[in-house]
Amino acid sequence: MKKISFLLFFTAVCFTVFGINPTITAKDFVELMKSNKDLVIIDGSKAADYTNQHVKGAVNIWHADLFVSGIPEGMLKSPEELAKLFGTKGLTEKSRVVVYDDGTNKYTSRIFYVLKYLGNNNVSILTKNMTEWEKVRIPINSNPVKLPAATFTPTVDKSLMIDLASAKEKMKAGSITLVDCRSNDEFLGQDKEKKSQGHIPGAIDINHKDLLNADGSFKTKAELEQMVLKLGIPAEKELVFYCYSGVRAAVGYIAFKEILGFAVVEVLEGGLNHWVLNKENVLEKN
Repeated sequence: MKKISFLLFFTAVCFTVFGINPTITAKDFVELMKSNKDLVIIDGSKAADYTNQHVKGAVNIWHADLFVSGIPEGMLKSPEELAKLFGTKGLTEKSRVVVYDDGTNKYTSRIFYVLKYLGNNNVSILTKNMTEWEKVRIPINSNPVKLPAATFTPTVDKSLMIDLASAKEKMKAGSITLVDCRSNDEFLGQDKEKKSQGHIPGAIDINHKDLLNADGSFKTKAELEQMVLKLGIPAEKELVFYCYSGVRAAVGYIAFKEILGFAVVEVLEGGLNHWVLNKENVLEKN
């Protein structure tokens, strides 16, 4: 794993003041279902998995539906288009939302991130752990759900995203820390699928899975703090997370922004898919 050595400017106090865990337990989720009749539940799984079974009352949103068609894969639709899509699913910018997926929390993270980007700050992540779900009797069925259409009025938080041109300028100035959320093999260009040719120069490697427990849930703030201290990640600079399209990068965003409370955390729009379109943008393998 490649690391960049910087003087650390943060302490445990920084995390305590700013970090807020965005996850919700299965037990609390059941209570929320009972107490909030306007709750919107999003199943972020593939359509086939949703059709097979899902939480009672959940609507299905697949993360790829948030992308613009074409190359590079992973570019988000415009805020207006995204707001319209969420509106057709019954969401507003003020809706209380709980999102879950197939248990990996990759897709929940991406949907969570996009909703935050659009101005909905009332979103929680529920990890799909069937053992825990069965304990608290989360209702499951296969009935498709279509909520009444709503009007989603976006208030875009531009601080959560950075475009490629801006990122390159800040790379030249040395004012950002790039974080690659793919596997170490992909980072080094040694993946078995031979899809990866390496990583963006200067990036450090944090596999998104290292931010999660074996069941897909996010590690505790204390565990993430220890990881950050060992890696020596500076809190005084902007953190820019990327993967291929932004799905795994969103896991990094949640861990560092929502849980740890780093001040400036962004996702690189289009990720590595966008970077490699220009042959002048080189990659490293060490």
